[in-house]
Amino acid sequence: MKAWSVPTDTVARPRGEWRSTGISVLGGLPGSIESKAFAVNRSRQAVGGSLASADFDVHAVLFSGGKVTDLNVPGTGLGDAQANAINDSGVIVGDGGNGHAFIYQNGQATDLNQLIPPGSGVTLISAGVISNTGTIVGTAVASNGTGTSMGYELTPGELKAARASRR
Repeated sequence: MKAWSVPTDTVARPRGEWRSTGISVLGGLPGSIESKAFAVNRSRQAVGGSLASADFDVHAVLFSGGKVTDLNVPGTGLGDAQANAINDSGVIVGDGGNGHAFIYQNGQATDLNQLIPPGSGVTLISAGVISNTGTIVGTAVASNGTGTSMGYELTPGELKAARASRR
């Protein structure tokens, strides 16, 4: 997970995007101390995190059309969360405040671990990238208590099959 620092003052800091005509300010959540953007899609929607002064947790956010939206991902308020990637369909992935990877689509955030087969032997802790075809890559840890980490790749077909097996 990316490191965040808390400034010693609470002066509002502009967040920006460089354009050929200059920098466009992205903003932050109301009362935020700092925000960061990590990825952008072709529709110029950006994702990242906004450090809230109320709870000093980073909240995963979407920057779009001059608005900043808190994605309310699993674990919000329990620890730092951030959105790491967005594809051209607007599907977002990232790291939840509960230490699990998440996917955000159709206005709903879901813990990715709820979408893989039970007993898979891993816990998905981070979702780093989502392609335009919906393939997600990230980091998982073994569920056997060894703490062994590994990369993973999930395809839309695998997610659909896993959802069906949970019904």
